[in-house]
Parts: sequence; C-alpha cells; structure tokens
Amino acid sequence: MPIFICHSPNEKEYVDSLVVQLARHNVNIWIDLWQLADGDSLNKIIQEEVQGTSALLVILSKNSTASEWCKNDLSSDTVRELEKKNVVVMPVMFEDCDVPEFVRGKLFADFRTDCDDGLSTIVEGIDRVTNPTQARIIQIKYNLDWSIEWGVLMNDSLNAIFTYVLMHHTLSFSCVVTIHLIGNPVATKLFEENKINNGAGAAKLHVAEALNAHFAPIPNVVLMFSEDHDKCSQFSICGASPCESYSATITIKTVGEDTGRDIPVDLKGLVERTYSHMSEVLRVPKRSVH
Repeated sequence: MPIFICHSPNEKEYVDSLVVQLARHNVNIWIDLWQLADGDSLNKIIQEEVQGTSALLVILSKNSTASEWCKNDLSSDTVRELEKKNVVVMPVMFEDCDVPEFVRGKLFADFRTDCDDGLSTIVEGIDRVTNPTQARIIQIKYNLDWSIEWGVLMNDSLNAIFTYVLMHHTLSFSCVVTIHLIGNPVATKLFEENKINNGAGAAKLHVAEALNAHFAPIPNVVLMFSEDHDKCSQFSICGASPCESYSATITIKTVGEDTGRDIPVDLKGLVERTYSHMSEVLRVPKRSVH
C-alpha cells in the first residue's frame, strides 16, 4: 500500500535518507512523495489522493512547521478523519521546531538524537498496514488474527502454512484453523522464479490467489466443527499455470473452555480476507512519485 510523505522543498535530503532506510528494513511499501510549497493545499491533496492510502508521514522541521499547509491544513480534525479511514498518521521530527497542535500527545518518530530509534518507531507504527502476511481483523462477535509462514521442505518443495485464530468476544474459547500447502515441483519452481523476477511479495500473493481461486466458485464453504475432536481434511489445488498444483491439509481445533457447541468455520471467508489484505498491501499505486 502507498505511504505518503509530506514535506517542504528544503527537506529533500531528510526524505531521501528516510526512504533508503525504510527500504533497507524491508518495509513492503510504495512511497508517494508530496513536496508542498507555501500556497499548496494539503487538504485538497488529501481529498483527491487519500483513497487507498495506508499511512501518512509528515516531516516536521523549522521549515515545514512554519509553512501555511502545516499551520492551516494539518489540524486535529483532519488527522481524526484520516484515522477513521484506517490511515496511520505519524509525525517525523528531524530537528527542533515548534510542535504543531495535531502532534501533541501523539506518537511521533524522533530522529533528533537517535536515528535508529526514530526508524524503529516508524517501522513498528506502520507494520499493521504494510505487512502482507499478517493482520488482525476486528469483527462484531470475534477478532481474527492470521499469519502465513513460508519455507522450503527437505525435499525442496514450497511450504506455506496459513494460520487463523478466531477469538470470540463473549465465549471462553478460541478456534485455530491451519491450512498447510505444499507445492509440487512446478509450483515450487514458479514461486522461486516469481521471487527473482517480481519480488517475494508477488510470489506469495500468487500462492494465496491459487488458494482463493479454489474456493471462489464454491457457493458456501462452512465447516461445522465439534469441540470434542480436531477436524482435518485434505484436498488438491490447481494453480493458474499448467501442471502447477498444491496439496492442502486443513486442521481445525479449539483452545480454552469446552462449551459443548458445534462451531461453524467460514473457511472461504477466511481465505478471501487473507487474499484481499495481501492484494491491497502489495498493490502498485497508479502514481508513485511527485
């Protein structure tokens, strides 16, 4: 997902250094630079460009805090509106300056005395919107945490484990779902080639897409799971390329109090959420540099 960096023209050196450091920390993002001169309207740009934005980094310096766009456009109300749209707003301070009102009481990255600490603050602060293989989804009845582990088995086969933890808000148990994919030689070779040609993110997204495509034509994939035993099923998945396939093993179990209830697990919905999140985080924006 794109991360927008707002800065004044004289801060280009700060921004270039920050972009390089984020890249070195494997932050999986596209960075869109907004260089704002006096007279430019940040609010107008936000209204036009905020759709699909994951984070907004605002470079704070003597230059920027004295600018009209920082004084007039970056209000607490503007920041609240952005955060309602799930946009992470993080001030980044490179030098001593007058602190704008919207920063007060807010977490900010401080590069004035410790660059490593400032960089860590940014990386940790934006991780929830830039990590394509881990996320939390808050629902009315439960929270869903999920992650994907990637590796290679001893026989050189691609190995991917999708893990979902559903934590009910009122019932005293959690449900753990794992989908273990093992790629055949064609799928494994395709994954490695995709990593080299298009990056690791694209290679992983291709596997998630194959899993999602498997369930997409099926009207309803809800497994009823009884708490007194684990549920396990196996099946095969065909990829988009000729001879590309994966063996899949699904395991469902509960952790916590036994309520004696059968539990419906929307397997198709879990996979759809995973693929949607990965697609959004890894998407290439139409415009990347200003």
